[in-house]
Amino acid sequence: MFASLIPVKHPRINFAVIYTDPVRKEKSGRKKRIVKHFVHRSDAEAYQKEINKNMPVAGVAGLALDAPARADFFAARQILDAAGFSQSLVDVARDFVARHPSRKDASLALDEALLEEFLAHKRDVEKAKERTVGNLKTRVNAWIKFAGLSTISDITHEACLALRVRKGLCPDKPVSATTRKNDMNAVSSFLTWLVDEKKVMKEHPMRGTKRPRADDAKRVVWTAAQARAWMDAAAVYREGRFVPALVSLLMGGLRPSEQTESRFVLTGKPALRAEGGKLRGRANRTVPLGKAAVAWLKACPPREDGTFPELSVKGRAALERLSGLTWVPDAPRHTFISARMAIVQHEGQVAREAGTSVEIVFKHYHRVLTRAQAVAVLGILPEAAKKMRDAKALAA
Repeated sequence: MFASLIPVKHPRINFAVIYTDPVRKEKSGRKKRIVKHFVHRSDAEAYQKEINKNMPVAGVAGLALDAPARADFFAARQILDAAGFSQSLVDVARDFVARHPSRKDASLALDEALLEEFLAHKRDVEKAKERTVGNLKTRVNAWIKFAGLSTISDITHEACLALRVRKGLCPDKPVSATTRKNDMNAVSSFLTWLVDEKKVMKEHPMRGTKRPRADDAKRVVWTAAQARAWMDAAAVYREGRFVPALVSLLMGGLRPSEQTESRFVLTGKPALRAEGGKLRGRANRTVPLGKAAVAWLKACPPREDGTFPELSVKGRAALERLSGLTWVPDAPRHTFISARMAIVQHEGQVAREAGTSVEIVFKHYHRVLTRAQAVAVLGILPEAAKKMRDAKALAA
């Protein structure tokens, strides 16, 4: 590999300095031989000495840089220096390769088959519920179409950021912050799978991206009159089928996703045992029930094992027709947390009853209520509902 000086029998040249470049290849496949001719031996020896001196530092490939390669090197170096970066081009190249998919992975199509593979992983490995799987499918598929993506190489940080500011059918009105945040969470889950499980992306393009923050004014907390209207509507619908579910949401602070695995315990000290939900057991807790909640459960009891039918989308629509009100997602939970904070005056206890942290309570749920307002909301008794059901029975 080191340069050798060889005498040459030629009319015009007398010496040749020869070395091989293992990186470059001849047409035959052999290592490329670099040859330089000299007339005088002193010139040849000086060149040989210079080559062998630089070879341990720059390597053989660094000795044979042609004009385009040198121009490319100096241009890249100037760009890095102007931006204040001192990294070598090797470090820059390694960083680029680490953050970008290979050519083979970059051409992977973002088609229905890939999406179904992701959903199967969520369903079979992470044990996500069908409702969650369906939600992910809808949101991720909509994002792929919205951003005009066709292959993995099309996924960029900009395509992810577009979700944060996207607008709906009305050009002047953006999609709600809650919807955009949920869209970003769904897409982030898909990208995490591509990085960690599928391993076709080197870096998560949404990592560190802040989600939209919902307007505090949209934290809907029911008044006592609104809470009574909802409870009375639940009492007269299908013989109080959804009363236990509404009690669990309004007077127990359940998340909607926790309904199916939670149950009431009415022996001893009445309580609601909250389990499951989207946090997969991390928010399991026991919530004490007040006299009003127990009264409602006696009037419209849950199943024998304490479980109860989930308040579904169709059920909420039926209660909307009966109450004349519009259901706002998480309004019962907002109401419970705000009312309990006014009554208990202990943020740690309320956070524990809600299965969350104090920080999240104040960031997403809490609104200021007076103690009288809080007692009125959580102290609604089922007498009015009983009268409505009795009147309905007499009319029948």
